[in-house]
Amino acid sequence: MPSKLKRLSLPVVALLTLLIFTFIIGCTKKEESSTKTESLSLKRGGIFRDAVLSSVTSFDPVKTIDVATLRLGQQIYQGLVDIDENLTVVPLLAESWETPDNKIWTFSIRKGVKFHDDPAFPGSKGREITAHDVKYSFERLLNPGTKTVGSWIFNDIVKGAKEYFDGKVKEVAGFKIIDDHTFRIELVKPFYPLLTRLSLYLCSIVPREGIEKYGEEYGQHPIGTGPFILTKLVPDQEIVLSKNTHYWEKDADGNQLPYLDGVKIKFIREETTQFKEFEVGNLDVSDIPTAMYPFIVDESKKLKDKYSGYQLKTAPAIEVQYYVFILAEKTFVTNKSLRQAFNYAIDKESIVTNVLKGRATVAKGVIPPGLLAYNPDLKGYSYSVEIAKEKLKEAGYPDGQGLPEFKLVIDTGVLTEAVATAIQNQLSQIGIKTKIEITQFNTLLEMAAKGKASIFRLWFAASYPEPELFFIQFLSGYWPPLGFNFARYTNPKFDDVFSKATQSISESERIKYYREAEQIVVDDAPWIFLYHPEAAKILQPYIRNYQFNGLQLSKYKYIWINK
Repeated sequence: MPSKLKRLSLPVVALLTLLIFTFIIGCTKKEESSTKTESLSLKRGGIFRDAVLSSVTSFDPVKTIDVATLRLGQQIYQGLVDIDENLTVVPLLAESWETPDNKIWTFSIRKGVKFHDDPAFPGSKGREITAHDVKYSFERLLNPGTKTVGSWIFNDIVKGAKEYFDGKVKEVAGFKIIDDHTFRIELVKPFYPLLTRLSLYLCSIVPREGIEKYGEEYGQHPIGTGPFILTKLVPDQEIVLSKNTHYWEKDADGNQLPYLDGVKIKFIREETTQFKEFEVGNLDVSDIPTAMYPFIVDESKKLKDKYSGYQLKTAPAIEVQYYVFILAEKTFVTNKSLRQAFNYAIDKESIVTNVLKGRATVAKGVIPPGLLAYNPDLKGYSYSVEIAKEKLKEAGYPDGQGLPEFKLVIDTGVLTEAVATAIQNQLSQIGIKTKIEITQFNTLLEMAAKGKASIFRLWFAASYPEPELFFIQFLSGYWPPLGFNFARYTNPKFDDVFSKATQSISESERIKYYREAEQIVVDDAPWIFLYHPEAAKILQPYIRNYQFNGLQLSKYKYIWINK
């Protein structure tokens, strides 16, 4: 008999909750009472005012690789499962699921949930979602004709997925519609992280009618089941989301969600400008500029006197910042010693202390602190000019002689430019000459995907709490546009160890294999490993229920305004 999967007993969730969010467990009874009292005086209505640093141009889930679109798009769309504020997998459009062996998964689709009202439907009235919509959405994610960036989610694990992607069959054998509200996924092998993968924005459920009506313009006319509806999208200016008055979900006290009437999001590319807008009352939430952080927040993570009337939210970000080498470029592709020289030449401790003002931890490798399989004993690259020069000589370029000038392609931002300048100066100490090229983030992604330069500044912020997501960036063959392996890194040994990690049911075995996989990647140095940042937000005093954790995915549906 299939056994019900116990979501709250997931070892990943247990470990993460213990290591990262012990402050949640440590809440006092007095604080719980205060929260309950506040919920009783809940106020509806109002517009929440937010800002993003990078532009959003399309809300088509299968084409999304940038964080800003993902975070806003999850207010519009929903998938089968979700990750809650405690980093736990919870039901969403699937109200329950079963698996006997981590290979066959059966999902019960929630009844009565409807797509947003839209002219794509008869009478402009949204219809109920069914298992047919799930199958359509997942096969669309595997269809190269959609310009998908998410085929990797199912390609190697679902029966018939690869054949479908290659155009050899008309449907995916492993996607089964049992009835209108029962959907089954059959895998080629046990795969432990399936549920967390399904929480990705890429796996959002979309209606066929919307795709057929709007075609290539669908991203400007998204239709989901989420608590908010897109009513305005002006690239580089603003986005307006309006309350979905037919939303299906209620809170724990039976109150209809969402509480807000809507959300207005401005595009403000600089943190300093964003913070100034917050200070004068034009925004309800803001990032805190790193240069200003010591003047706003004290060493005990409390707001200083001038700002004590606001609210502060902090969490270790489940994120890694790095520079990627494009290994299709002949200078780097076979020269591991050269890549290692770059890594040894960077004084990451100095960057964290002097540029980031302590708001980060040095990255020895890929996995952030607090995540399952994080290895504090990982052998990384400690700063050493002497070793860096030895590696340069080993690479065939003593003191940098014979090397071209490299472009460091970065996106706009005061902090990004400051880090790049520090890296440029440090590389010059061993004879490596660089030139910083600044562009918009979307342009940078396009350039990196096409390999139009040899070194790019990138970062990866997890959207689910599983090491597997970080390692997907190193899988052989998952180069853009099929995946996120911008480095074009290939190592069969890594692929084999990674596969063992994702198939293992034992947590100790998964940790062992993930750590082995990470050491392989670090030794090969396809990246310059930099740091794991701290996430922080400052809020106006009247904002309530702003959820914030290491995933940095705030759900607007829970926010209310106490005015």
